Amino acid sequence: MRTIAARFIAVLASLLTAVAAHAGGSGDWAGQWDLRWNGGSAFVKFTQDGATVTGEVELLGSRIKGGADGGTLVATRSEGGRAYALRLVLEGGGSSFIGRDEVRGWVTGKRVRDGDAPEAARLDSPRAAFVEFVFAATQVRLGHDGYWPRVVKAAEFTPSALAQPAEERLQQLREFIALVELTTFRYWEVPPHADGDRVSVALERLHPAGELPIEIHRNEAGAWRVAIPDRSAIEALRKSLVAGAALPSQQSFRKLQSPRDCMHAFLAGMVDWHRNGRALAVSALDLSELPEALRDTDGELAAGYIGHALQNIGFDCLQSVSDDPTNRDPCVLFEHPEGSIVIAPSGPAPDAPWRFSAATVANARRLDFVTRPLAGMQPRALGSPPSSPYFAMRDFVGAHAPVLLARRLGFEAWQALALLVLLVASFVAGRVAAMVGFALMRRASGSVEPDTALVRGSLWALATGLMLAPVPGLLAIPHRYLLAVMPVAGALLSVAAAIVAWHLVSVGCDRLARVASRTSSSADDLAVSLLRGCLRVGVVAGACVVAAYFSSIPATHVLAGLGIGGIGIAFASQQTIAQFFGAGVLVGDRAFGVGDWIQCNGGAAGTLSGVVEGVGFRSTRIRSADGSVLAVPNAALAAVTIVNLGPKRPRPLGLQLTVTQGATLDRVERFIASLRERMAANPAFIAGRTTIGVSGVGRDGIMVQCNAFLDAKDDGAETDARHAFLVEILAVADEHGLGLGPQLVRGDGEARSNA
Repeated sequence: MRTIAARFIAVLASLLTAVAAHAGGSGDWAGQWDLRWNGGSAFVKFTQDGATVTGEVELLGSRIKGGADGGTLVATRSEGGRAYALRLVLEGGGSSFIGRDEVRGWVTGKRVRDGDAPEAARLDSPRAAFVEFVFAATQVRLGHDGYWPRVVKAAEFTPSALAQPAEERLQQLREFIALVELTTFRYWEVPPHADGDRVSVALERLHPAGELPIEIHRNEAGAWRVAIPDRSAIEALRKSLVAGAALPSQQSFRKLQSPRDCMHAFLAGMVDWHRNGRALAVSALDLSELPEALRDTDGELAAGYIGHALQNIGFDCLQSVSDDPTNRDPCVLFEHPEGSIVIAPSGPAPDAPWRFSAATVANARRLDFVTRPLAGMQPRALGSPPSSPYFAMRDFVGAHAPVLLARRLGFEAWQALALLVLLVASFVAGRVAAMVGFALMRRASGSVEPDTALVRGSLWALATGLMLAPVPGLLAIPHRYLLAVMPVAGALLSVAAAIVAWHLVSVGCDRLARVASRTSSSADDLAVSLLRGCLRVGVVAGACVVAAYFSSIPATHVLAGLGIGGIGIAFASQQTIAQFFGAGVLVGDRAFGVGDWIQCNGGAAGTLSGVVEGVGFRSTRIRSADGSVLAVPNAALAAVTIVNLGPKRPRPLGLQLTVTQGATLDRVERFIASLRERMAANPAFIAGRTTIGVSGVGRDGIMVQCNAFLDAKDDGAETDARHAFLVEILAVADEHGLGLGPQLVRGDGEARSNA
C-alpha cells in the first residue's frame, strides 16, 4: 500500500513539475523584450550563452548580466557606476516575465517580434535628427512607449544633465517635448544640410502667438541631435511661449477643440484600438450623415479606412496640423479627385468639436483604395491601423489570390464570394435553429397556435437575420447597398420578431395561468390576464420602434411621434385607457378573483350578480345565474361597491311567498313547518343556514319570507335545486289548502311574476 502511494505521489510531482516548466518556459531569455516598470518603459535585448544572460537598456544606459536557472533569472543591473539586484521569472510559456528591481520595484516584460521593435534612428542630417526626434516623441505620446530609446538617441543633453540620474533626464526630456507639441511646423522648414556643427530653428506657436527656439548639434561622430536645454532654460522658454497661460493637460485633446486635437484623438485611438481606443477614434469622425443603424459598424470601418489611408500617404507630423481653435477654416490633409481627407468643425457653434468631415467618412473606402499605390513609399507614419477581420482577410487574399481583389460595383470579387457563402450558410443554419426553437416552444406550451407555418417561418427569418447581422461589418459591405436593404430587412425582421414574441408571450402566460390556477389566491389569475395584455401591447410597440430604427428614423423623432401620437390616442381612447387602469385597480385591490360570486349595485355597472370568469384588457367577464355572460367595463366595475360572496358555492336563495287564499293561523303554521322539514331533509340546502317565517301582513295577503343557501357546484345544479324546491312549495301549499299570490321574489331581490 505504501509503495502504491509513493508511486502516485511521484507521478503527481512529475506532472506538477512539467506544468510549472511549461508555464515558465524552457529558460530561453534571448530576444527583444518590451520592458515596463512603475513610471516608465523601454526595450531591452537579451543575449544568452548557456546559463549566462546579458542585456542592455539603452534608454537608461543600464547593463544587465546574470545567470538563468530555467525560467528564473538572477542578475544585476549596472547604471551610473552602481549595481542593483534584479530577479525575473518567465511566464506564459516564455512569452512574458515578471520580477523585481532593487530600485524601480516591480518589473514586467513582453517578448517582442522582430518586426515590432522600432528601427534604428537615422541622424545623418539636421532635418533627419529633427524628424526622428519629433516623430519618435509623437509615437510615445500616442502610446508607443517602445519609441523612447529613439527619442533619447536623437537628443543631446548638457554636461550637467548627464551627471543627473537617468530618471531626471527623462523628466527633463518630457518637459521639453511638451513645449515642442505646442508649436506648428513642417519638417521641410528645417534645413537638410549645414556648413557648421550647429543649426538654429524657431518653431512658431499659432495661438497665442509665440516662438520656441531650438538648436540641433553635430557631435564628433558626425551624428546630429536635438539639443535639450537645462531645467532653468526650459522653464524660461515655457513662460515666454505660454504667455502666462497654463499648459494644456495631457488629455485635453479628447475635447476635439482644434484640428490637431482631432488628429491626436484619432491616432491615439488607432494605437489603443483593441483596448479602450475604439470609441476615441470613432469620436473623431463626423457620422451625422450615416444612418443611425449603421453608425457602429460603418463608423469603425470608416476609421479603419482613414487609418490605412493616412498610413499609405505617410502622415508623420502631428505638428503640421493646426492647433489654433480660433481659425474655423477646414484643414485639408490630402486631396484627390475621388475624395479628400478633411478635418472640419462638426457644427456652427464656436466650441463645436473638430472631426473628420462627413464627406471624408463617406469617401473613406475610396480614399483607402486610391492611396494604396503610395503604400511603402514613406518609411514612417504615425499611429497604427487596427487589425480588424476585414483588413486581415483582404491582406490574406491580396497575398495569396490577388486576382480576387478586382472591383466591380463597389465589391471586390472575394467579398462577393464570401457574401454568397455566408448567405447560404446562414439560411441553412437559420432553418436548423428555427426547427430546434419551434420544438422547444411546442414542448414548453404543450400545444401550438393554429398557424404553425407562420411561427416556423418567423423563427427561420429571425434566426437567419441574427446570423447575418455581423456580415456587413465583417465583409465591409458598402453602405449604399445597406441603405437599400436595411429598411426592408429591418421591417421584415421586426414583424418576424413580433410574431415570435407574441407566441412566446402566449406560451409563457399560459404556463403562468396554469400555475396561478393552483394557488390559493384567485387574484393571481387576474394578474396573469392583465400581464398578457400588457406584454402584447409592448410587443407591438417594440416592433414599431425597431422598424423605425432600421428605416433610419432618428430616435428623437420616434419618441416625439410617440409623445404626440400618445396624446392624440389618449384623447381619442379615454374610455379604453380608463378600462386598462380600471383593470389595474381591480388586480391591485384583489377585490375578487376568477370563480368568485360577486354582487354590485349602482354606478355605471348597474345592478348585477354572477360568477367572475376573467379580467381582460378592457372589461371583466361575469356569468349570471341564468347563464348569460356580461362584459362589464373595468372602469365602471372599479367605481362601484362590490360584494364578494366567495367561490360559486354556496349560492344564496331568497323567496317571498304571498298567501292569498285559504289562510288561517293553523294552516299557515303547518305550511311553514312542512317547508322547514323539507328544507332540512333536502341535501341541496346547507344545514343551519335556512330561515323561514311570516314577514308581514298586507293588502294582498300574508307574506312568508324564506332565506337559504344552496350547495350548488355550478349554474345547472343551482337551477335544478331551485326548480325542485319551488315545485315542493306549490305541492305543500296545495296540500294545506292555501293559494299563493302572483309574485315570487328571487334571491337577488328582483321581483318576478309567477304567472
